[in-house]
Amino acid sequence: MKKSSRILSIVLALMLMVTSVSAVTVFVSAKQPFEGADEKIIDNVVYLKYKDKPIASEPDFKGTYYSVTNLCNSEEEAKKMTEISIRGEIDSIPVKTIENQPYTQFKAASIKKITVPESIVQIGERAFTRFSNLKRVALSKNLKGIGEMAFDKLARLESVSIPAGV
Repeated sequence: MKKSSRILSIVLALMLMVTSVSAVTVFVSAKQPFEGADEKIIDNVVYLKYKDKPIASEPDFKGTYYSVTNLCNSEEEAKKMTEISIRGEIDSIPVKTIENQPYTQFKAASIKKITVPESIVQIGERAFTRFSNLKRVALSKNLKGIGEMAFDKLARLESVSIPAGV
């Protein structure tokens, strides 16, 4: 009886190890960017290039595009800025989305205006949250979707026009 319970314990331990390795592999691979990913930082804005990554507001889109992954890459640089102008394209490739943003914008208290180019079709959750002095956001007329809490905690916001198609 002892021998069979020991064998069972070994088998269970091996199964747990295999399952753990598989779970870790899946987790790590899920964190990696899509094929062809290329990061660029321009004017303190971080862009990531995707190939054939789905866009919620354009489910049939296939192709290469850039997405804004962080509106303020450096706290030091952000302190010197009063405006963020997102690029419409990089290397002739359109910038189509602003991804869900981390809660780090409070470090960019000097930002008063954000301009979103016509190429943007999707704005992620918390995109402009906590830019404490943000007064104006100029949105794309081609915008089709805005994530939850995109304009949360903006006590000084004076103007934002949301296109009819959103």
